Amino acid sequence: MFTQYYTEKHTGRKLTINTLLGNADVKATFYPPPKASMSNEENGPGPSSSGESMKERKPEHKILQVNTHQMIILLQFNHHNRISCQQLMDELKIPERELKRNLQSLALGKASQRILVRKNKGKDAIDMSDEFAVNDNFQSKLTRVKVQMVTGKVESEPEIRETRQKVEDDRKLEVEAAIVRIMKARKKLNHNNLVAEVTQQLRHRFMPSPIIIKQRIETLIEREYLARDEHDHRAYQYIA
Repeated sequence: MFTQYYTEKHTGRKLTINTLLGNADVKATFYPPPKASMSNEENGPGPSSSGESMKERKPEHKILQVNTHQMIILLQFNHHNRISCQQLMDELKIPERELKRNLQSLALGKASQRILVRKNKGKDAIDMSDEFAVNDNFQSKLTRVKVQMVTGKVESEPEIRETRQKVEDDRKLEVEAAIVRIMKARKKLNHNNLVAEVTQQLRHRFMPSPIIIKQRIETLIEREYLARDEHDHRAYQYIA
């Protein structure tokens, strides 16, 4: 909804929300499972019935410190007892690679951080058909539990190319924004001075190529943000 609002209000801009920079505290209550299921392979054997009688476990109240994607994944369990990876992707629109990384962190990470359990335990890699549920056996001495992200696997060649293309596209937008800012303030500049000022503005983020700057200038001329000076074709004027 915000992306739609932003793009309608600002033309020619691209909005990218970096969810990895977001974080949230999620209040969670873990209710003890039925006594018959208190003992399982993953969480170890339950208390022995011989000697002292089994004490009934009380619900555990925790604050889970998670990132934005993990937060919206966990909130789905307010409405579902069990949900598949495919359902989560369909409902939340999280990219498949990021969704699987976050599910690995919640269900296959450190034993002290396994907030979810996975139905299919036969392999480490998460499949789209795998189903997840809240881990009722989750226990921790800590009230605040920070869920760490698992390390991502090495990118394949297509993924590397896709990442590079995305970085290049983002940089083109940054170059255009710098050109418009400079020309809006100066009103008129020749080509060499404009390239020098754009490079100076962006050098702390990345070093833009003069060829890329020239291409973005041509694009802005086509979109009528700039115009060539009538008396000097090496100079540009800002169009208000």
